[in-house]
Amino acid sequence: MPRPNLIVRLHADESTLASRLATRDRINIAAAEDTALFNSFLDEWLAGIPSENLLQLDVSNEDIDYSESVDIIRGRL
Repeated sequence: MPRPNLIVRLHADESTLASRLATRDRINIAAAEDTALFNSFLDEWLAGIPSENLLQLDVSNEDIDYSESVDIIRGRL
């Protein structure tokens, strides 16, 4: 498969992630404590992606509809 033209990484601070996980009305297979380890693996993988193909957005303060991020992503397509 060809590489994607754009990889979008949405990230939030640990307290935001913990809060969002706690409010989910479903079984959580991840715990907030898992985020540091997951982020280290993700950072390592993303380090090999050219910057023009990577868009990283902090969604810590965004509403659940992510309208700000959606607009930014659309602008990059």
